Amino acid sequence: MTPVWIALYDPDPKALSITYNVVGSVEGIEIVGHGDTISRFEQILNRYSVNLAIIDPFSSEESFEQLAVLFQDLRPKVDVIVVSHELGGDSIVSAFRMGAFDYIAKPFTYERYRESLYRYRCYHSFLVNTSPKWNQKNIDLLKRIRMSSHFTSQGLPKGLHNETLSRIRDVLRQTNVPLSASDIAKKTKLARSTVWKYLSYLCQIGEVMSFNQYTPKGRPLRLYSLLH
Repeated sequence: MTPVWIALYDPDPKALSITYNVVGSVEGIEIVGHGDTISRFEQILNRYSVNLAIIDPFSSEESFEQLAVLFQDLRPKVDVIVVSHELGGDSIVSAFRMGAFDYIAKPFTYERYRESLYRYRCYHSFLVNTSPKWNQKNIDLLKRIRMSSHFTSQGLPKGLHNETLSRIRDVLRQTNVPLSASDIAKKTKLARSTVWKYLSYLCQIGEVMSFNQYTPKGRPLRLYSLLH
């Protein structure tokens, strides 16, 4: 799993502490640092290669204006999630126009916060593992990932489980040749329909590629292999 590197900006030390706890509960996401002032936050962004910034831009009118200018320069390299007490419609619209991936209202629930992080992790994995040349299917899938709320506390779509997913990933990693769903089902002792469901998910997020192997007789065989 490609890690997601995060920088935090929030003048409220209590809010920062809570955010550290929430982010720390999500595998594959790491905090590189935080700033309680915009200048310190900007130093972190300049020092580290950051994928995502989690910010409260509405601690003052001045801070929003400064951050808006800052992210004009940083995007599209850095995505933004806003976590704020500000619930004014104009402010929220301004945040999305600034390019916010999500907007989380304080006080938030841990589950809502984690769901946003899981969704971003899936989004980031898709971007990292998708080939540079896209098609409409890639575009539509990316849109669904950004908008979906169907992620469990494990960061997976409902009905999928990390333990089962890890078993299938392990088989693909340990094998140097592409495998069919039946091959993987035998190695993992899972039902073929279960394996197919997980393989479809791995293909959707860009971790696995699938292709048809044509034989002289019979239907083509669908094979799967890891992209990295």
